[in-house]
Amino acid sequence: MKDDITDTSLAQCQQLLKAGELEPAQQLLTDLCANEPANWQAWNLLAATAGMLGDYHKAMHCSKQAIQLQPSTIGIHINLANALRFLGRVREAEEIYRKALQLQSDNAQALNNLGTLLLEQERFNEAGHCFTAAIESAPDYAEASNNLAIMLSKSDRFHEAELACRRALKINPAFPDALANLAEALHKQGLTHEAIRVYKQALALGGRLDIYDNYLFCLNYIQDLGADEIAARHFEYGQYCTPNDAIVYPHLNSPDPARRLKIAYVSADLITHPVASFMEALLKSYTRSTTTTICYSDTKAPDQTTAHLSTMVDLWRDTSYLDNVAFADQVRADQVDILVDLAGHTGANRLPAFTMRAAPVQVSYLGYPNTTGLRQMDYRITDAAADPPGTTEPYHSEELVRLQGGFLCYTPDTDMAEISPLPCAQTDTVTFASFNNITKVNKHVLDTWSRLLEETPGSRLIIKYRFLAEERTRTRFRELFTKNGIDTDRIELLSEQLPRKQHLAVYNRVDIALDPFPYNGTTTSCEALWMGVPVVTLAGTMHAGRVGVSLLTRVGLQDLIANDTAEYIRIAAALAADRERLARLRTELRPQMAASPLCDPARFVRDIETAYRRMWTHWCRQHAASKPGKA
Repeated sequence: MKDDITDTSLAQCQQLLKAGELEPAQQLLTDLCANEPANWQAWNLLAATAGMLGDYHKAMHCSKQAIQLQPSTIGIHINLANALRFLGRVREAEEIYRKALQLQSDNAQALNNLGTLLLEQERFNEAGHCFTAAIESAPDYAEASNNLAIMLSKSDRFHEAELACRRALKINPAFPDALANLAEALHKQGLTHEAIRVYKQALALGGRLDIYDNYLFCLNYIQDLGADEIAARHFEYGQYCTPNDAIVYPHLNSPDPARRLKIAYVSADLITHPVASFMEALLKSYTRSTTTTICYSDTKAPDQTTAHLSTMVDLWRDTSYLDNVAFADQVRADQVDILVDLAGHTGANRLPAFTMRAAPVQVSYLGYPNTTGLRQMDYRITDAAADPPGTTEPYHSEELVRLQGGFLCYTPDTDMAEISPLPCAQTDTVTFASFNNITKVNKHVLDTWSRLLEETPGSRLIIKYRFLAEERTRTRFRELFTKNGIDTDRIELLSEQLPRKQHLAVYNRVDIALDPFPYNGTTTSCEALWMGVPVVTLAGTMHAGRVGVSLLTRVGLQDLIANDTAEYIRIAAALAADRERLARLRTELRPQMAASPLCDPARFVRDIETAYRRMWTHWCRQHAASKPGKA
């Protein structure tokens, strides 16, 4: 009779789980485990349920109980490893996955989950072997094909990733993850319009926030999409991201406008990444007598840059394994006054935590060239060149705060390549170049560069980026130039990933750098300028297309800013003909840049800390004017 009761209870729990009734199932299983502590199936099912509810400590405990009772069942080990993985106990999780595979070496789920763990650690080859083995074991396992696609994308093998996604979608056409990963693979190949179409298909299946983020990020690359349209899609996200029952935290921070402030920055890019390079001056030089600085690092693959930056601040927290509610709780526990988002709609962002009002003052800065769309994001830091006053305000949910000396502070590497003499003076051939991400090099850009090459007979163009390693992408670029009447002998496509100093030394082959549009370069432009290579930019209508304006304005090269493609071509062609000026810039540009506001950390820190103090003072005034009990 007891076995009948147990079987009935387990069947009832499984029905509840199938219906998505997780909490009632968990309560029933908890009671069953209490009444029948030797029932390993109940413990295992409770572990799986707790994991689905995000209670990974409970899932770990229950899995261990089940393993003691039934050590030879592979599914229990998988549940335990899953819980350990989500708790950030990576080594233990890997060990348990491998124990599971000792029980059954071709278990597709164990192989797939181990592959996912390895992928998070950027152990791409090992992860790929796991996913391939999972597919061989279970050819209809769409999730393994999708994860293989993720690994291939992270290895810059985008065409192969595209094929893996299409294989997953052939198995399951309504697979949002596979659609999203297909869209990313297309975007990284420069097929942005097609990528947006696929993102829309993925969103139609459920509108997951991470897919929404990628879709919005992709919109910034489209030349023929208006600012109103892009802003509208971001504002829709803001409404979608804020449920009616969203948690809103009361703030107990002391509303003293003059006191020492706690400023916290959150990003998954506090690694060797442009975000980290532009943050270094601020983290290194902030005023310690008036500011406590905290970094919340969401990266699951910290590197030497992470270790370097962590020594600069008062408090460094690894928050990569916290969900958004737990993250917001941590922000409150740390009594943060101003929380600064460095991610926007890029990967592993914390925008949902910002909808919870994790801190009294919330700011978007640096990592994303557009509005977050969140009404809970109070400010966005920029400058008057990137966002001219009275022009871009309607496209932002945030109040724009313009730093007088520019919104960026560039810190050159200490071991930069030496600058060679002007290349065209040696070869009598002017060489244009772009080292930007090729996702920014759309057909409009290639058409403009083709016309420039026509205007400057004998000139050459180098396009360098790692995504050009795939022959399919290189062929597409060559065909576009050929259709425009440009001999491909004048085009050099480079993809080799060189050590940083050697990469920058390639600028010693370049006379003039060309900025893409509507999404300008940032780090690439700074590096070109530092290597004595002038940059020609096209001023756009939104921030992403005006970063070049900001950079060139700071270093005193406003005459290299064009207002349309015809002027862009004229400026670049005239500069190519002015060998004397090019030679002068070659020797004078680095010291000129070093002396400019762009490379002045003292100026930058003063500007941004003044902005923070004004934001805080405004909050204090609002707090004082609010009714008692409200923040």
